[in-house]
Amino acid sequence: MSGTKTLIIDGDFRRRQLSSSAMDEDPEFGFLECLFGECTIEEAIVKDEKTDLHILPLTADRHTPRDVFGSRAFDKLMDQLKEQYELIIFDTGPIVLMAETRVLASKVDQVVVVARWLKTNRASLKETLTILNDFKATITGVAINRVDMNKYHRQGYGHSGYGAYAKYYREG
Repeated sequence: MSGTKTLIIDGDFRRRQLSSSAMDEDPEFGFLECLFGECTIEEAIVKDEKTDLHILPLTADRHTPRDVFGSRAFDKLMDQLKEQYELIIFDTGPIVLMAETRVLASKVDQVVVVARWLKTNRASLKETLTILNDFKATITGVAINRVDMNKYHRQGYGHSGYGAYAKYYREG
């Protein structure tokens, strides 16, 4: 919404959460079809009208046993996308569980780790950061998602003066 031409790619081959939540119906073409030369980038990208965000989804029926992120086809596709977009974001599965995510992490400019509030345990987060360091990934930060602001304040985290902002986040 800031005007930066942005593409988000669903790279979670097992769960497809981005594709499932962002679209009303399954797309005909997506990331893998584009990668394997079965369609053009323009045919595969879906535009979210509210945000102007471009999404490269995964189709429902497509599965690949191939190393997608380590392939030459992926590198070529990324070169094409970098010419069209200022910011490219990958939504992937957990790096602890998926080898392909590790390959991708070593190829991108920056990595933001997303941890689920009160669900992601410290050992998993520590292992994730260790793997990213081993793969020479540039870790930009850690984001905590699904924070319940009501529980947050009841647990005593709101004492530092930020409590006044709770209403702001609940209304968003």
